[in-house]
Amino acid sequence: MAIGARGIALALLLITAGARAQQGAPASGAEAGTGSETAAEAEAESESESESWAESEAETEGGAETDHLPDPRGGGSSEPEDARGHARGPGTEPEDVLLAVPRALLFLPGFVLDVAFFPLREGMKLSDRYHLADRVRELLYFDDAHTIGWSPSVRVLGSQGVSAGVTLFDNDLLDHGESLQASARYGGHYTQFYELAFEGDGIAGSRIWSESRLRYEANPGLLFGGIGIVAADATGTDLDPRSSNRRSYFSQERALGLVRGGYAAVSREGRVKVGGSLIANHRHFEDNDRDRSQTSAVYDVSQLSGYQGDINTLELTLNLIADYRRTTGLDSTGPYLELFWGGVPALDGHRYVHYGGEVAYTIDLFRGTRLLSLRTALEAVDGDADEIPFTDLPRLGGPHRLRGYQLDRFRDKRAALASAEYHYPIHRNILGQLFIDGGYVSDHYGDLYALEDWKVGYGGGIIAGGEHDITFRLDISYGEDLLIFLSGELPAAFDGRSSQL
Repeated sequence: MAIGARGIALALLLITAGARAQQGAPASGAEAGTGSETAAEAEAESESESESWAESEAETEGGAETDHLPDPRGGGSSEPEDARGHARGPGTEPEDVLLAVPRALLFLPGFVLDVAFFPLREGMKLSDRYHLADRVRELLYFDDAHTIGWSPSVRVLGSQGVSAGVTLFDNDLLDHGESLQASARYGGHYTQFYELAFEGDGIAGSRIWSESRLRYEANPGLLFGGIGIVAADATGTDLDPRSSNRRSYFSQERALGLVRGGYAAVSREGRVKVGGSLIANHRHFEDNDRDRSQTSAVYDVSQLSGYQGDINTLELTLNLIADYRRTTGLDSTGPYLELFWGGVPALDGHRYVHYGGEVAYTIDLFRGTRLLSLRTALEAVDGDADEIPFTDLPRLGGPHRLRGYQLDRFRDKRAALASAEYHYPIHRNILGQLFIDGGYVSDHYGDLYALEDWKVGYGGGIIAGGEHDITFRLDISYGEDLLIFLSGELPAAFDGRSSQL
C-alpha cells in the first residue's frame, strides 16, 4: 500500500507542476524540494520493480517458450523487433515464399540483360548530356516544325542481307497530319526499290481516310520452301511442292499500285475506319540472281501457278479497322482490330477469294512501363489451286509473321499466327522486349487447331524512337535459324499490310 500511495502522490505532483508550467507560474522552493524527494523515492521504487522483472526472467530461463516482451527498463535491448513493440517478432510473409521462385528464375536473365544493355544505356546517357538527338533533328529536318525532311534507312531481313536507302517526306502535307513519302532502297532483299506513298486519316480535316502507293521493286533471291508443312522432306529434283519444305530461291520483278480509303469515325477513345482497297500487281519471275539453290532445279515449277509466266492480278477488298490504342511514349496500350474480305475477279487466268483478320490487345502491367502485347491473326484464300498464284498464298516467316524463320518460309491456303510480347523500359527513348511467336499453314482449317504441330520462334531485342514514332526495331530471334531483323516497323500481320504485299 505504501508503494501505491507514493505513486499516486508523485502523479499528482507532476500534474500540478505541468499545469503551473503551462500557466507560466514557477514552482515554489518547498514544492521543488518535495518533488525532488518524491522523485528519489520513485527511482528507488523503479529499481525494486526492475529487480522483480529480472528475477522473473531468470525463472523462465531454460523453461517453456514465452512471448517476447520488451524490456520495461527501456534501452536494454538493441533488437529492431523490440523497438517496434511486437509481442512476437515478424517472420517470413507468404508473398515472400511465392516470389522466391520467380525471383530466382529471373535473376540470371535480368543480370544478362543488364550487362547486354549497359553500353546502350550509357550511350543514351551521353546522348542526353550532349543533346545529340536535337543535333540530328536539325540535320534531318528542313523546317522548324519538323514535318519536312529526309531520313536514312537500314533494313536487315535475316539471311536476306542488308538494304539501305533514303526517304524524303512531308508529314503534314495538308495541315492535318497527311504524309507524303518518296523512298529508294538498294541491297539485301532488293536490287532496286522505288516507292511513292501517301497516307492520311483525316484528309484536310474531313472524315475521309486514304492510302495510296506506287512501287517498283526487283528482288534477286526470294525464298520458296514448298507449300504446306510436311513432316519429312522429299529428296531429288522436280519435287511436288507439297512433298517437301526444302529451301530454294527465285528472282522477281514487280510493279504495285494500291489505293485504299473510306470513312473514319474519330472519337476521343479511338477511331473506326470503314472502306475498301484496290490492289494491282504485275509480277515476272526468273531463276535467282544469287549463287543459291534454284527453285526450278528443286521443284516441279509447272505445279506452281504463275511461275512460268507473268502474273497480273487486280484485288478488290472491303476493310474494317477499329483502333482504340492509346499512345504511351514509344508504345501503345489497348485493342486493335482489322478485318478484310474480297478477292481477285477473273483476270489473266487467276481468280480467288481473299480474307483475313487480326486482333491485338496490349495490356498495361505497371503504370505504362511494363506492357504485355497479345495478338492473333488468320489469313486465307479460297479457290481452285491452279487459279491462285503461288506468291499470293498466305505466308509465315519474317519480322512481321513468325520471327525465328526466314521471310516467307511457309505458305499455303490458310495461315494462323499468335504472338505474345513483353516490353520494359531501358531508357526514356528505348524499350527492351521479349517475345514468342507461333504459327502454322495448311490447306485445311482443321490442321490449324493442332497446336503441338505449330512452328515456334522466340527471342528479344530493343525498340528505339521518339515520343510518338519508331526510329528502329531490332529483333534477335531463334526458331529454325538464329536471325536478326532490323526495321522501322512494329510487327503486325495487317497493320501496314500494304507495305508487305
